[in-house]
Amino acid sequence: MKTPPPAGRGRPLSRAGMIVRVKALARARGKRSLSRRDLEHATGIGYHQMIRHFDSHNEMLAACGLQPSRKNPSVPDEALLQAMHDVFSQADGLVDKHKFDRTCRHRHQVYKARWGTWTGALRAYRAWLLLHHPAFPHLGELSVRCRENAGREGGPARWDGCGGARLGAPLNLAWMQHAPTNEMGVVFLFGALAPSLGYLVESLGIAFPDCQAKRRLRGAGEPWERVRIEFEFRSRNFLTHKHDARKCDLIVCWEDDWKDCPLEVLELKRELARFEKKGA
Repeated sequence: MKTPPPAGRGRPLSRAGMIVRVKALARARGKRSLSRRDLEHATGIGYHQMIRHFDSHNEMLAACGLQPSRKNPSVPDEALLQAMHDVFSQADGLVDKHKFDRTCRHRHQVYKARWGTWTGALRAYRAWLLLHHPAFPHLGELSVRCRENAGREGGPARWDGCGGARLGAPLNLAWMQHAPTNEMGVVFLFGALAPSLGYLVESLGIAFPDCQAKRRLRGAGEPWERVRIEFEFRSRNFLTHKHDARKCDLIVCWEDDWKDCPLEVLELKRELARFEKKGA
């Protein structure tokens, strides 16, 4: 069996594509494990490509059904934190991730894989400092950095809140500024979207099911049919509320989280995404 051709440095591969390539190489060489160096040389899958989909080389091997590489043992936490300390001590202060990668023997992605985020690694380093080097002159700066970045990893800032009213994500609609957070929001949103979705509401009530409506069907003459609708914030709430599926035709919800739902479900979040994609 021939060895699979190199992927080429910098060429992105999906997680599934990477697994296929690694498995093919292992079969071609008749091996139960592959070192990182062998893998990169034979397939072109470098560290930066691997870390996009896996926390470590051995995690990738495990996903491929292979044995861990003994040539690439996991670095102990203590060694990683000591290496981070060496970098900050030599620089006489904290450095950004780009300079860290140039001066540390372990790239910052290794720390993110171990502690979830770069801020998580800094917090672990701070705790380590308090035990081993409490007199570190930049401990105060490190504490401030951890607090400032607490809600900013992976996107815009996020905050713990101060007790104010909670709203859904912005919808950028003139007639509804935020996504529903309850069933009443679903009712309002459906009423606004009903004409565009091909529905006409006949009546609303407090008894199950919530709504009697008609919807336009495909076919000659565009016939209409009556449907019995129950509104839920999440589709699975229908099951939680112990409603009788035999007395309802359609669940209208914001989020469809009921995988084996026996009824038709209209997920408004998905419908809004379709409208946005069409420029509606």
